[in-house]
Formats: sequence, C-alpha cells, structure tokens
Amino acid sequence: MFVPRHAQGAAELVRVCRPGGMIGVTAWTPEGSTGQMFRILSGHMPPPPPELKPPMMWGSEDYVRDLFAGSGAELEFHRRIVRFEYESVDWALEYNERVLGPILMTKAALEPQGKWEPVREELRDMFDRGSHRTAGGVVFEGEFLLTVARLPE
Repeated sequence: MFVPRHAQGAAELVRVCRPGGMIGVTAWTPEGSTGQMFRILSGHMPPPPPELKPPMMWGSEDYVRDLFAGSGAELEFHRRIVRFEYESVDWALEYNERVLGPILMTKAALEPQGKWEPVREELRDMFDRGSHRTAGGVVFEGEFLLTVARLPE
C-alpha cells in the first residue's frame, strides 16, 4: 500500500506473477479507524505530489478494481478486523509514537516547529473515541481490506 505510484505497482505485481498465480494485497480501509489516523496525520503535513496517491486507496474495492482493470485478474475482496490491545488510551498513543512509521515521520517534521502537540491531541481523541474498554485496558480495532487477485493460466 505504500508503493509511490499505485498503477505502476499493480502492473508490476501482475507482471511478476506467474500465469495461474495469485497476488495478495492488504491495506487499511479509508473509512476504518486506521484510515482516520492517516487523515489526521496528512491533514497537518504538506500535500504529496499529485501523482502520489494516499496509501489508504488500496483499501477501497472500487479503486483496486480500477488498478487491476485490463490485467485479466479475477479479484475477490475480504474485509477483516485486527484488534490492538493496549493498557490505556495514553499508552496506545505513546507506543505508536515510538513505533509507527507515519506517526514517527509526522512527529519528526512537526515537533521542531512546535506543531506536534495539537496533532497528538487529535490522535489521542481518535484513540479514545475509537477504542472500547476491557478489564485489561482498551481495544482499538483497525479494518483492512484483503484483495486476492488470481491471474488466468
């Protein structure tokens, strides 16, 4: 999903797959909670060049259909949920600030300018709204789309 030029990436996947082979792609959905997080982050960063599309687009069935149009691939789509369990909302935010690439990059760009804290508060609110409490902490669910492309023999 992080390939810079989606159409070229899809074409390359088809090119290197043997006839009768299968391609699997997973991507966070734009409407899911992880898609919301990416929207928050990108809303505070300069826009990318127009030829670079948001990674979440790979999580949209219609978009992926267009990417593979003309390839002869038969597509099937499966929406799935992954559960992230954290001790607390604050711990979820602190953990993701240390390990999640898009957050790390956004923080590195904005913190020296004194612009990170408002983004952090938006993320904290998103984690708070998007999680539910359990006996052991909070659970945050991320939806992703699994695309399976089967190439003809």
